[in-house]
Amino acid sequence: MKFAEFELIKPKSPSEVSQLLNDNIDSAKILAGGQSLLPLMALRLVRPALLIDITGLDAMSEIAVNNKNLEIGALVTHRQVELFHDMPEELNAISMGMRVLGHIAIRNRGTVAGSLAHCDPHAEWPALILGLDGYINVEGVNGPRRIQGADFSLGWYTSSLLPDEIITSIGFPLEVDDGTHTTSYMSEYSLRHGDFALAGVVVRLSAVGDHISDARCVVFGIAARAERLNLLEDYLNQSTLSKDPTRDVGNIVKQILIESNTHYSESLSDSYCIQYLIPNLFTDGIRAAVANLKISKKI
Repeated sequence: MKFAEFELIKPKSPSEVSQLLNDNIDSAKILAGGQSLLPLMALRLVRPALLIDITGLDAMSEIAVNNKNLEIGALVTHRQVELFHDMPEELNAISMGMRVLGHIAIRNRGTVAGSLAHCDPHAEWPALILGLDGYINVEGVNGPRRIQGADFSLGWYTSSLLPDEIITSIGFPLEVDDGTHTTSYMSEYSLRHGDFALAGVVVRLSAVGDHISDARCVVFGIAARAERLNLLEDYLNQSTLSKDPTRDVGNIVKQILIESNTHYSESLSDSYCIQYLIPNLFTDGIRAAVANLKISKKI
């Protein structure tokens, strides 16, 4: 199908974008990679009167890493992140997620901020921003602000972005040199390569010596948004690397899922998710993360 008629504007700064959004709250959409928006427009499911093309904002197209943070510009594509060679070890999950995010044509065009703003619960970026304790820098008519990853997704395709706000970059804090070592892992299940995940997990483990000190475990694709499994994190935080911490993970995950009353993906049965898929995804992810920590600490 063809698009409905619309006006196209190419602003020169994030502040100009915010003003355009504020002046056209009910009729404007932002165009970045277009991998989610354009198909919806072609099907006439979305009919914006104004498209704000932000692809010319070069300052939002860079990846920067220092000793405190990794920051990714809003217009950086998934493929750029996938090919980024200086990814810190504690953010391994990002590289893993990019390798399974859609097909290469989508990764070449789709942008980090576009995926986040769309807030699909099956997408990788909302889960990564939560699992890796990330943050989102945004700018609106009232100026810039920072949204923590845990506060960003509100449910199905709904974020905490205000109508006049645009994502300018996202960031992830890096570990300080205090003897703590961190690694992360991401895995997902889809029916075909390149499809959205029907279920997936993000695991981040930190350890001081032999003791796991800070575990973050996120499941995504099975509910309205990615969720942390706090009981699993509490169990891991009382575990050590030398004694296999994955021994009881499967049963703990099953217990959490049974008690959560989560509405699972319609493509998967509840029993399959609870009894097999998600427990095994977490077990494999935690085992891989523990193995990485053991190698780095020579345990």
